[in-house]
Order: sequence, then structure tokens, then C-alpha cells
Amino acid sequence: MKFCMHCGKEVKEQVKFCPFCGGDQKEVSATTSGEESVATSRITIDQESINQLADKGKNYFAYINKNIRNPILGASNQNGYFGVVTYLLLNVLIALSISHALGKNFSSTFSLELFLPLLLLFLVGQFVNVVAVYLLSNKIFKVRLNLVDTFERIYGPISLAIYGAIIMLALSFISTYGFSMLFVLFLVLIFFLISVSFVANLWRTENLSPNKNRFYWTIGALILAGIAHLIVNLLLSDMIGASIAHLFEEIIDSIFSSMFY
Repeated sequence: MKFCMHCGKEVKEQVKFCPFCGGDQKEVSATTSGEESVATSRITIDQESINQLADKGKNYFAYINKNIRNPILGASNQNGYFGVVTYLLLNVLIALSISHALGKNFSSTFSLELFLPLLLLFLVGQFVNVVAVYLLSNKIFKVRLNLVDTFERIYGPISLAIYGAIIMLALSFISTYGFSMLFVLFLVLIFFLISVSFVANLWRTENLSPNKNRFYWTIGALILAGIAHLIVNLLLSDMIGASIAHLFEEIIDSIFSSMFY
């Protein structure tokens, strides 16, 4: 069924001119065909993008499950950017869980105010670990290693932390008070896994420079990383200070309200 673009009356598909107003129908056919072609191509592209995203998601979770079953320290990177993805996803989930748990207790806006500063703090703080392993391996012990490989070495073996962070996020929604003992337990477990993987990768790094003493250089890297963490916390403390101060005000107000009312 086709309608004349000039008078709007129904005409046959094959006609070149409208029998009612004489309007040319070629333009209608070409335009309609072109629009249908563009729409079809867009749908095809969108479907391909969705399929590619779904495949990457399946591959990523297959990678996580494989590392949970058999975590390996110091393995060569055969998974591309999955280590970087784990680093980003883990920190987003942790920051979102903590900010939501706090906001659930005190105010609806507090979680949003705290999310970005917490995310930045965790991202920068853990990036210090990556840089420490990279510099010790690549610059001191002369092991060929790029930053992407370093992310894989630290975050590949602790893929279990991703599921822990997902559970922690769910607990922040389920728990009546946002925080719970189970929530804190998962939080401690995640940071324990991150710390263990960081320290283990420092000690397990192959030393291709015989004149560099592994023990002293590794201890030095740990000390410098600790100092860097302290500096990061000091620099970013102002960013989260206002939100933390707001939290304490909410706590004090709630305590006094419960005492006198």
C-alpha cells in the first residue's frame, strides 16, 4: 500500500503519477526505499554491537571463573585488557557499595556526594600498587612488562573479589542499615586479596639484574608504595572531607534526637 505524497490518497505501487492529482511518485518510492535502507542498516549495526558486547561479557566472566578455579601469580598476559577491566569494575563496585550503604542510613544525596571522591581515592590508591610492581619489574629487575600486563598480574589472580564486590553491593541494598557485619567482612576480604596480590607480585617478580639485591629492592618498593599511599590519602582527604563531615553531623544529630525525643 502506498499513498500519494501530494494529495495523500491511496495509489497503486507501480504507478509513476497519481491518478487523482498527477503528482510524481518516483520521489516517494526512492525516499521511502532510502529511509528503509538506512533504518535497516542502523538496526543491523545496533544488533551487531549488542552481540559483540554480550560476547565480551561472556568472555570476561569466563576469564573470571577460570582464574577463581586456578589463580596463577606472575602468569603472562593472554587476556588483553581484562586485568584493567577488573581494576575499574572492582573499584566502581566498592565505591558504589560504600557510598550507597552510607547514604541509605543518613540521606538520599549523601551517597552521590561521596561516590566520586571514594572512587577516585580507590582508583589512585590501587594504581600506586600497579606502578610499584611495574617500576620494580621493568626498571629495576629488567623484566619486560607493560602497564596492561601489570594490571593482569595483580588483578587476574583475585578475580574472586569481583563476586565479593557484587555481593557487597547487593548487601548495601538488602540490609536495613546499609552496613552489616557481612558487608564489612566482604569489604575486608576484598582489600585483603588486593594487598596479598600486590605484595606477592613484588616478591615473585623475576630478577634479571644479578647485581640488584631482590630483598632490599623489594622492601624499598614496599616502603615507597606505602609513602605514596599516604600522600594520595592526604591529597584526596580534602575532597572527601566535606562529605565525611556531613556524615558526622548527621550521626550526631541522630544521636541527640534519639536522646531527647
